Amino acid sequence: MNKFQSFGWEINPNLSDSKTSFPSLNKDIKTDWLIIGGGLTGLSALNQLKKQNVSDTITMVDASKIGQGSSSRNSGFLVDSTLNNGATTISSIREYKEKYALNLAGISELKAIVDENRINCDWSANGKYHAAANKSEFFKLKKFYNLLMKIGISCEEFHQDELSNLLGTNFYKYAVKTNGGILLNPQKLCLRLVPKICKGIDVYENTKIEKFDIDQGTSAYTNEGFKIQAKKIIVAINSWMPELKIKQDSSMPLILTSSITRPLTLKERLVLGNPKPWGVLSAKPTGATLRYTNDYRIMIRNTSEPHFEHNFNYKKCIEKHKKGLLRRFPQFPDIDIENSWSGFISVSRNGKPVFGNLDEKIFFAGAYNGGGLGLSVLFGAAMIDSALKIKNSRLNLVASFPQANRLPPFPKIAALLRLKLDQIFGSNEY
Repeated sequence: MNKFQSFGWEINPNLSDSKTSFPSLNKDIKTDWLIIGGGLTGLSALNQLKKQNVSDTITMVDASKIGQGSSSRNSGFLVDSTLNNGATTISSIREYKEKYALNLAGISELKAIVDENRINCDWSANGKYHAAANKSEFFKLKKFYNLLMKIGISCEEFHQDELSNLLGTNFYKYAVKTNGGILLNPQKLCLRLVPKICKGIDVYENTKIEKFDIDQGTSAYTNEGFKIQAKKIIVAINSWMPELKIKQDSSMPLILTSSITRPLTLKERLVLGNPKPWGVLSAKPTGATLRYTNDYRIMIRNTSEPHFEHNFNYKKCIEKHKKGLLRRFPQFPDIDIENSWSGFISVSRNGKPVFGNLDEKIFFAGAYNGGGLGLSVLFGAAMIDSALKIKNSRLNLVASFPQANRLPPFPKIAALLRLKLDQIFGSNEY
């Protein structure tokens, strides 16, 4: 059952709270606050705005379905430390600590939302493995381990025999596990969050914003020609910022695809050694991401490429997923893939995010470079802090963090060549 237009993980499409839906905009409207984008960044901004108890009117729009974009179509990692090729200078170590602090703040921000709204999303403080099958990647992991030890971030080393027992596969030869990361089910998170956060405001789905006007009042215009006049506009569309001519020279979208198997039977789980749920990130930047979930499924993401205006070859992606699973779990040659999906991430040249405003009327954030769950929530709330001129540690942390720099000429071509080279020279990691 391949549902690339589905909600994502497709754990249970019959859940009653998955039926939340909203109309599309079919008229001109006025509002005090317009939030563009109904993913985690927009939902976090909305949540923060509500916390300020403003009496203003709030409107949220999304080009597709609220909560059903990349926020529910990701691998469910809430990262603390990110793999680094080896910060060795004082300045690079300081920058790594700043990014670590940013990630921890994102985890804390999302945890507060989950707890306040009593969201069951399989939140698991199990950490994550950065793993490699190819010995050429070991040096990078060793440098990563030494960096974490030097900074004082909790981590462990594991070798093939240990990993085989922990993961149920002897594919990986060496891994560094960081213990501060969170694993969760992004679909459950969004399914349950949307009706709670969006309660009491005007929400419009399938409503795409095409352009702004800040010269004669602050207005946004939909692709159907309708006008939304607002006092403040929050742009929370991450990958699609360049389409609205916001930092279009700083970030670009990549399309990723994933598949998830049916639940393993008890017999199959015993063949694996009945491991606890885990998450693996490849030492190769574009290598495979895997999850063994709370409900005994195996998820894989091993495809990514720049988004071009052409028909994406989903069938080819699924074949890559099957091959990737077979390389890691040859004991299951015929395991069924129950669902597959696609999603977008936004990347920058230097791996830094985007955050700012236009004339203190339009506020934007994005380019999370694949680490988006925590950062999207943190940056969403910080946009409201900025718009309301609230000075706090959250805004200071976000606003002072280095920004994305300019992309190279023909960035999509450059990214495609880089991805192809990674696949040629690091095929063992896919």
